[in-house]
Amino acid sequence: MSFADLLTVVRRYLYLPDPSPLEVVLGTVVGNRIDGDPVWLLLVGPPSSGKTELLAGLSALSDVYPVSTFTEAGLLSGGTSHRPGATGGLLAEMGTFGIIVCKDFTSLLSEAPQTRSGLVAALREIYDGCWIRRLGADGGRTLVWAGKCGLLAAVTETIERHSAVIGAMGERFVWLRMPELDDEGRLAQARASAANVGRQAEMRADLAQAIAGFLAEVTVPPVTALSADEREALVLLADLATRCRSVVERDPRDREIELIPQPEAASRMLAALTQLVSGLLAIGIERAEIGRLVLKVALDGMPKARRMIVEHLLGMPVGMAPRSSAIADILGLPTSATTRALEELAAHGVVERNASGNVHCWSAPAWLTERWTALGLPTRGRFAPPSSEESS
Repeated sequence: MSFADLLTVVRRYLYLPDPSPLEVVLGTVVGNRIDGDPVWLLLVGPPSSGKTELLAGLSALSDVYPVSTFTEAGLLSGGTSHRPGATGGLLAEMGTFGIIVCKDFTSLLSEAPQTRSGLVAALREIYDGCWIRRLGADGGRTLVWAGKCGLLAAVTETIERHSAVIGAMGERFVWLRMPELDDEGRLAQARASAANVGRQAEMRADLAQAIAGFLAEVTVPPVTALSADEREALVLLADLATRCRSVVERDPRDREIELIPQPEAASRMLAALTQLVSGLLAIGIERAEIGRLVLKVALDGMPKARRMIVEHLLGMPVGMAPRSSAIADILGLPTSATTRALEELAAHGVVERNASGNVHCWSAPAWLTERWTALGLPTRGRFAPPSSEESS
């Protein structure tokens, strides 16, 4: 079965005019099977956008382990002696390799802070390949898991409100945002969903069978040897994307900046993107399409407001530096949220602030313009004519 054949089956049930989500999900699965660091993918989109059904389609794969929620005991447990049939937790069942698929990562974000912090710490160590869990009951026990664990999860855009949680994990995820639909696309998606009413079980079984059949014919290759130009492009992209998404810590009461950590290093994203490229090549995606997908995955991890602002400023004429309120008006964002995003970008040198009295104006620095242009990235190119007090 070719990828085109698989896409035909998927589109029989799901409205998927842009195949990017299917391509990246399958590329992530194969990328995790290739020797190297794991790839952790967050599929981000509104409810009922199809992300859950895509991940459910992986259920027939022998190395995939679906979960509904995360708990430390559910991941690694010492209770096998007390409960017949207990596996010792998901990681013990998985062994040295497996791919966790979570259809609702939002549930982890909604946990109480203390519970959530323990899970985040556990996931951070699991990504790195070894987790030691110490239990105090029954005289104390030490549980150890070591191996490679991939992870794919679906989450709503509420994750943008939890940047501190993701930052605490050391930004181990890459993101793919579900394509935005216009009015006609929303109606077409609703019609596709209506056609599946009453036969959802049949749909899910067909999708799982088709995906399993397709991946069974994919040979797991070694990591792809990239050309010097391709490798340098990935380095530039990963450096740009990590700098643009780097965390700035704020006081939860007055939202003032408290700490500006050093920008996230590019190495972890670079490794994930390299694994993803190898996975996409293995499933038969053309290199030109792979280039588009890798750019999207890298930049989709930027908070949406930051991404809109960067693209807008890069589309402005040279020498034009609008105020926060002007940027907010053009992009349709609240002025307060726009100002915070601009401050955070400026904290990591992604935008420049030009102060004139109490008025702050903003522009893209030369390095960002050069990098964005070199990578062939789009700009919004929308701006309002400046007034004398709105530009520097």
